[in-house]
Amino acid sequence: MASTPSATATFCATLVDEWIRIGVRHAVLSPGSRSTPMALALSARTEISLHVFHDERSASFAALGIGQHDGVPAVLLCTSGTAAVQFHAAVVEADHAHVPMLVCTADRPPELQGVGAPQTINQTNLYGSSTRLFIDAGVADDRHSSKWRAIARDSFSAAMDINPGPVQITL
Repeated sequence: MASTPSATATFCATLVDEWIRIGVRHAVLSPGSRSTPMALALSARTEISLHVFHDERSASFAALGIGQHDGVPAVLLCTSGTAAVQFHAAVVEADHAHVPMLVCTADRPPELQGVGAPQTINQTNLYGSSTRLFIDAGVADDRHSSKWRAIARDSFSAAMDINPGPVQITL
């Protein structure tokens, strides 16, 4: 089932609302088309300090620094395709240094996966054993809205667990 723009916007706003409720105060993003719904949800909230970088590698290390300084994960957001690969070094650093990080990688719709569509890579467990949890949020669908807050809570909890570190959520 294809996601509707309103379902996607509500999904992203719900994640952001829950992350704010449990303590997230910073988001670092590298803008792109696929990540726009989450970027808009983050920018709509005054409780979040938004840091924008056009270079994904720089963005990822900024998020790492925020997590080291605050002890609370920053949301790190990028668009689809190889943009997510640019986060890898900082994700590994966060893993080894036990720094919490919420890595949100926007993805293309399922019908564009595996068919050679541009800006499309397999993001499943992209960072391997360097993440504490991988969540494929799938296509936003209002029928699953009761699970959206749990995605935010589970990702935050895994990042802040006894062994803090990065969590990847594909959007």
